[in-house]
Amino acid sequence: RKAKKEAEGKLAGVDVEAMKKEADEAAALEAKLQEERQLFDKEKADMLALLQWYSENQELVDKNETLLKSQAREIGELREQLEAMQNKHEALNAELDLSGAHGESKLVKT
Repeated sequence: RKAKKEAEGKLAGVDVEAMKKEADEAAALEAKLQEERQLFDKEKADMLALLQWYSENQELVDKNETLLKSQAREIGELREQLEAMQNKHEALNAELDLSGAHGESKLVKT
């Protein structure tokens, strides 16, 4: 049967072996293309997942940055309050030293 097809192909001016070889090559290329598409789809899915992670991570970074700025502002305000209280305390101590009442008892000495 194979010989008959080859003979018919030669009479018609067609090289059956060359056609079979080309068909095999086309099938191999089609299989390779399918493999490449699957690889591309996997890489695309991986990249999309990574992009999603970066997006979520950036949101966390932004929230943390906002929190850190807020905390730094509050720490600055608390330091200013502490400094004001220390200055007030020093002023009161200086006033007591000038009045001579610092550390003395209120009892009258006889």
